[in-house]
Amino acid sequence: GYIGFEVDVSVSSANRNPDLDVTLEPIPEGAGMSGAAAGAASPELFNEGMALFDAGDYAGAVAKWDAFLSLNPELYQVQGNLGNAHRELGDIDKARVAYEALLAMEPANQMANYNLGEMLVEAGEIEGALPYFEKALESSPDDPAVYYNVAELYFSQREMESAITYYERAIALDPTYLPAHMQ
Repeated sequence: GYIGFEVDVSVSSANRNPDLDVTLEPIPEGAGMSGAAAGAASPELFNEGMALFDAGDYAGAVAKWDAFLSLNPELYQVQGNLGNAHRELGDIDKARVAYEALLAMEPANQMANYNLGEMLVEAGEIEGALPYFEKALESSPDDPAVYYNVAELYFSQREMESAITYYERAIALDPTYLPAHMQ
C-alpha cells in the first residue's frame, strides 16, 4: 500500500487538462494496511488491481477487483475503481453499472456522480448528465471545477442565464480560477 494523501485538481470537460504527476510513498513495512483493503479477505487482490490499473492493464485490474469484491461484497466502494477501469476500456455500459452500484450504496459519492455525468456528456446526453453534476455539487460545494463544468453544460445547451450563474459561482469560490473567467 501507499501513504494516503489528497490532491485537489481543477478538471475541465471542455478543455485539455494539464498533466498531473504524483509520486506515492510506500507504507513502511509493518505499518499495516489502510483503505479499501484494510481488514479485507485477500487484500493482495485489491492491491494487485491497483498496480495493474496504474500500469494501464485495465482488464487485469477488473479481473482482480471482481475477485476481490466476490470475497468482500461489503466493500462496495471498489465499484468506483471498477467503473474507472471499465471506462478506460471503453466499456461505458459496464462502467455505468459499476458507478450506479456505488451510488446505490452511497448516493452522494462525488466521484461516481461526476464520472456518470461526464460519461453522459460524452454520449451527447446533456440533460441526463445535469442531475449527476448537481449531485456532485451537493457533495463538493467548494470545488470551482464542478461549478465550471455545470456551467459548460448549460452553455452547450444555450441556457446562458444558468451558465452565467454557475460561472459566477466558480469565480466566487476561487477568484483565480481562470477557466471561468475565460467564458
